[in-house]
Amino acid sequence: MTAQPVKFRLYPDGRYRYVLVRIWPDRESMQAQFRAMHKVGERYDNAAALHSPLSRWRFRKGHPKRKDGIFAEIDCYQPGVDAEIASHEIGHATIEWARIIGIDPLALQTVKGKGEPEDNERFCYALGSMVLQFTRHAIRFGVWGNRKAAQAARKSAVAPKCMRTRN
Repeated sequence: MTAQPVKFRLYPDGRYRYVLVRIWPDRESMQAQFRAMHKVGERYDNAAALHSPLSRWRFRKGHPKRKDGIFAEIDCYQPGVDAEIASHEIGHATIEWARIIGIDPLALQTVKGKGEPEDNERFCYALGSMVLQFTRHAIRFGVWGNRKAAQAARKSAVAPKCMRTRN
């Protein structure tokens, strides 16, 4: 039986949409959960944290079907949680949120008066808000702050192809 994670939600704009965060006590538990939920093999076994977009439908007798508020999940493990990993995974979730509400993440930059500065501010506010919520929850649950363990976890993780240097 896998260990139970610390769970909490992040709300990008204070409304009903949220990200479910699970912080597992160890990497093996996180990987077992991710494999079971997403039916993947060992492709993600060296990841320090995992993000996955998600949508769920709510069915209640006598009511129309309705989408639940969850739009993403973030799974990470306790020794590996630090500001770099948290902000990276929350960045993925913020991009997903932007797509859902109709903000084009690729068009956020305002160049010579073109683009929507309101969208840019809204996106950055959501990102900052979720990072702050993540940090507060992680401190409250006692799973934040072991810098040496986080650095070791990051070193043992395999960097994604886009981050690898060529030899």
